[in-house]
Parts: sequence; structure tokens; C-alpha cells
Amino acid sequence: SAQQLEQAGIKDVGDLAKITPGLTLGQNNLGVTTLTLRGVGSNDVGIALRPSVTVYLDEAPMTFGIEANGVGLDVERVEVLKGPQGTLFGANSTGGAVNYIANKPTDSFEAGGSFTYGRFDQADFSGYISGPLSDTVGIRIAAEHRGMGDWQRSITRNDTRGNRSFNNGRVSLLFNPSEKFRAAVTVSGWIDKGDIQATQLSYLAPSSPPSTAASPFPPANARDADWTPGDEYERDNNYFQTTLRMDYDLTDAVTLTSLTTFLKVNVDSLIDPDGTAVLNVNNSQKGDSKTFSQELRAAAQLDRLNLLGGLYFANDVTHDRIGSIVTDSSAGLGLGFNQLDAKTNQDVNNYAVFGNAEFKLTDQLTVQGGARYTKSNNDGSSCLGLDPGDGSTSQGLANILNFGFRIPSMLPALPATGPGQCSAIDLVTLTQQSAFLPITVDEHNVSWRAGLQFQPSSETLLYANASKGFKQGTLPIFGSPFADATLPVTQESVLSYEAGFKQSLADRKLQLNGAVFLSNYKDKQVLGQTNVPLIGTLAALVNVPKSQIKGVELEAILNPTPAFTFRAAGTYIDAKINGDYIDPDALGAIRNFNGTVLPSSPKFQLSASARYEWPLHDNLNGFVGANVSHQSKSYGNLGELTILEIKPYTLADLQLGVEGNDGRWSAYLWGRNIFNEYYWTNVQKLLDTGNRWTGMPATYGVTISYNFN
Repeated sequence: SAQQLEQAGIKDVGDLAKITPGLTLGQNNLGVTTLTLRGVGSNDVGIALRPSVTVYLDEAPMTFGIEANGVGLDVERVEVLKGPQGTLFGANSTGGAVNYIANKPTDSFEAGGSFTYGRFDQADFSGYISGPLSDTVGIRIAAEHRGMGDWQRSITRNDTRGNRSFNNGRVSLLFNPSEKFRAAVTVSGWIDKGDIQATQLSYLAPSSPPSTAASPFPPANARDADWTPGDEYERDNNYFQTTLRMDYDLTDAVTLTSLTTFLKVNVDSLIDPDGTAVLNVNNSQKGDSKTFSQELRAAAQLDRLNLLGGLYFANDVTHDRIGSIVTDSSAGLGLGFNQLDAKTNQDVNNYAVFGNAEFKLTDQLTVQGGARYTKSNNDGSSCLGLDPGDGSTSQGLANILNFGFRIPSMLPALPATGPGQCSAIDLVTLTQQSAFLPITVDEHNVSWRAGLQFQPSSETLLYANASKGFKQGTLPIFGSPFADATLPVTQESVLSYEAGFKQSLADRKLQLNGAVFLSNYKDKQVLGQTNVPLIGTLAALVNVPKSQIKGVELEAILNPTPAFTFRAAGTYIDAKINGDYIDPDALGAIRNFNGTVLPSSPKFQLSASARYEWPLHDNLNGFVGANVSHQSKSYGNLGELTILEIKPYTLADLQLGVEGNDGRWSAYLWGRNIFNEYYWTNVQKLLDTGNRWTGMPATYGVTISYNFN
């Protein structure tokens, strides 16, 4: 609920990992939050990053991961649906769905707001106003500003960074002209001009050039990092979304729904992910994405049968360019590279038809089934060796050919293709190509879900289901000197089996939930590696043929009195590659990854929260709350290498405050990561360095909120 999210300090979708069993937070090389649910996730870096866990706002899907920033504004609740999705609404997904339900316009005037001030000059403001414009039209307006000063500091000079400047807003209109027809228009948008987090240096390759090899390692402190001076490593990103939902009750039992959505995101960011003060790797990303989707569905609630069927169409067009400045790297110094750019354009159409049925065989036994057919067409073009205009890329590729594959004394040296051109090495002809490569990807699939629910009493529910979901293929966006690196990754699929129970005890004062699950992962899309002669190991988007995930979840919620709530949950996951997969690891060694764990898949995740309220006065209550979360060791990428290890960590949050017993106002002190745990959310290997993204250190502050109604 909204109250639980506020008490836990959850603003961003990634923060849900603190209170959701099986959900893991990550961060890719370009500073975008990635989600993994029950071991199913993705870590690509392009704008067109199709998440394995899809985020929705009122059932409208957000196609790409970056679009989910700011979705938590003014929400009623959040639903986390685990396992493959797609037979009920929205888009296909292999890992699950996170559906945010926004607050809607109210029948009477309401308004409210909150202010937060905390460590590092954190200053957050949010507010809303809601009410009727007429007898048939209601409106709700919500906005927020999240600001913070620099929290990171350089270990080589007097320099800081890490400020936050995020503005977010939403306007909702609700139109009820009759008892049968309802229409809602929602317009959302955000502007992000905050800094991109600097990384910590964690590893130096033996081939590192002297300038990089002299870089110091940071102390064990989340604030200490390093970056190349002289540039502004910040975002200039913005997002716009508008959704029109119309519902018409054809009869008392049948409802028709239309959901039309338009999304647009623009990205302009500069990132220094190498953790050093030299130009080993600096990345820039510029691009945009536009998505239009239309869903039509009908739902019928009959005596013992619930039916749902629908059609779905989506078109998304993305333009993505990532530039990697590698002047002071081993590749740059050894081959004359200054910058290696990559650019992809994708125009994707998705068509789907889906249906679902639930039938009560008896008063206690319900059978469920659903299916979805999806056809996708991606007309794209790609260049992974785009010269920035100074001729350095094309000359560097010519050097690779002349010194890595040809014998100059026997064959004439090959000239560079020229400044500003798309250059790629053809390993068959040992020549450079000079053109964008057109790539068409046509795919189709059938996702499905089937299950049984048995409810012997109002306090007990037993269930078992099987489901299969897909995530479509995409084009890579990593700089590479070889033409074959432009080949797309194909669609991935997950076949999942789950059985569980929900049990109420002690006159509903205790709720127990449990599940066991098994998922067979096929062609998982993952950030892997490729070996490049004379350069070393570069990132590459690959398909891992077979993986398997086994797990158990348990949850207990105790409410012995209205004043006290305690919740505890735990997840065990065994997520491993279970077939031959031979490729380079992050250190360049060719190996078989069979039996190694999947990225961002800790074996254990535990969480607990408690809240106690007591009366202080006739109209005043006090409260205290705490949240604790723990996750065991995991890895940022394939291979179980020490340089990729994310160590176990435990986080603790605390709240202490007062509130009116009518629920209209509250004021409380809060602390997050109160024991100042030094932890990492991701670890990656770049050209010459290994790097880690740290979690926030201890923060604390005060929040005051008031609601008028």
C-alpha cells in the first residue's frame, strides 16, 4: 500500500527489492536500474532495453526499463506478479510484472503534500490536489521534486558529485457520463538532470597502461570514488506518457475496455564507469524512443465462469548511440583509438491476441487457463564501429587488420575507411565494411498459463500452475570492430512451474504464504563477453542456451492487535546454467559456463518489518517502525569470478514519529541503512578495470506530511 511504501522510504521501482522477496536490484553500465525476479532478469545497456520484469502504470506497459523512473508518484498500491506474464493484459514478459495503481480523482475536494529534508541536503517536495470539476468530471494533479547535493567524493582531488535533480508530475481526468461508460486520461512526465553515479575501481588488468595502472583503489567507503575531471557527468533525460482508458459495461456481466498509450523518452547522458581519473573508458549515450500501444479486451463475469479476451498492438521506434572514449586505455594507446561509437535504429511492431478463462468446477475448486499468440517484426539497422569524425576508429580497425590478421611484409596495408563512416571488420574477406547493416528480425511465440486453485475453507487456499512466457529479441549496442557482432539476440523463454498455499490462522491475526517453483530458462539474453585481437575482452549481448532456476518462498504476516504489525519473508533461489555454453569470461578465458550461477541471483533473500503504534493523547498517536533486508552473495555477470562478486549485505531502516489519529498528518524521523553498511548493487569488468556501483551510505532526515479533506 501507499502507506507501507512511504514508511519504507520507497520512491523508485528499484527500492521495491527491500520489501519484495525474490526481487533483486541492479544497475547497468549506463546507470539504468535493472530488475531480476526469481532469477529472471536482464542487464543490457541500450535505450531499447526490454526488461524481463515489465513495469506497468494502471495496466499500461512501459516498454523499456528507463521509462519506469518516477512511476511511484501518488500511487494507491503496487502489485508484484511473479512468473511469466501476458495472458491477462499488456506485454509479454519472462520474469514477472510490477503494476503500479495510481490514485484516482475523488468525488470531493482533497489535497495534501509532504516535505522531506535529509543528509546530503536532500530536499524532497510532493503534493496533490483532487476533486470534481463537474458532476461527471473529476481531476487529480500530483507533482514532486526530488533534490539532493553531492554525496560522492574523489579520492585523488578535491572534487564531489552525485547530486539529484528530478521533477515529476501527473494529471488524471476521470469522466463518468453514465453508469455504463467510464473514461480516464492520464498524462505523466519527468525531467531528470541529476548526476550519474561514479563507480569504484575494484580491479586492474595486467595489460593496463601506466596512466591507468597508477590509479589508486578506494577505501571501503560508499562515498569514495573517482572520475575523469573536466566533464559534467549528468543526465539530461525526459519522459512523457499519455494514456486513455475507456470502459463500457455492455451488460451487467460484460465489460469492454480500450487502453491507448503513447510513450516518449529522450536520453542525453555522459558516464564515467571506469572508476579512475584518466580517460580509460568514458561513455556517452544519446537517443530517443517512441511507443504507441493499443489494447482492446472484453471481460465477462458469469455464474461460475470468468472470461477475458483481447487484442494488443504496439509500435516502438528507437534511435540509440553510445560513444566510448578510450584514449588512455590499452586499446586506445596500442591501436590509435580515441573513440568507438555504436548506433542502432529499431522499428518494432508487435501484434498479439490473448485470452483467459477461470471456471469453478465446485465451490472449492477452480481451474484456470490462458494463452497469448504474439508476432513481432523488427526492421533495424546497426553500426557498432561508427567513427566519431576524426578518423581514429577507422584507422584503429585498419591497424587491427594489418597487425592482427595480415602480414604487412607479404600483403599491402589496408587503408582506413575514412572519418565519420561506419567501419567494421569482415573476418571472411579481412577487409573493412563501410555501411550501416540492415537487420530484420521476425519472431512469433505462444505464451500460456494453466492452473488449479483449491479452497477447502475461507482460511485456506492451495494452488498449482504452469506458465510459459517470452521476451523478444533485440539488436546489440556495444562497440565492436567485427561485423558479426551486429547479429541480434533471439527471443528468450521461461517455462515455469509453481505450487503454493495461503493460510490464515488465529482468527486471521496470522497469515502464512508459501511457494515452491521451478523455471526452465531457454536462450537467456545476457551481457556476455567476446575476445577481440589486440584489444582484449569486450562486452557482447549473447543468448545462453539453457538455464534452470529452483526456489522456495515463505512469508508470515502477524497482526495480533491493530497497533502492531510484523512481517517476515524469505526466498531461496538456485539459478544456474545447466547446459554447455562455451564463451570467454570477463578475463578473456575460454570456458564452459555449465553449472555457474546466473547474474543478480543471490541464493538467499530475507526481509522483516515491524510497526507499533500507541496513543499519546486523545488526538495523537506515536509510532515506531523498522525494516531489515538481507541478500547473500551474487555476481554481476557470468562466470562466478572473484572480480564480479557482489558481497552479502544487510540493510536496516528505522522510523520514529507522531501522527494524528484521523490519519490526516504525520511527522517522523527516519534513517536508512542506519548501520552504514558498505555494499554494492553491481560489479562489471570494462577494458582494463573492474568496477562496482555502491549503495547509498547511511542517510537520515525528517518528513512532514498533511492531507486536507
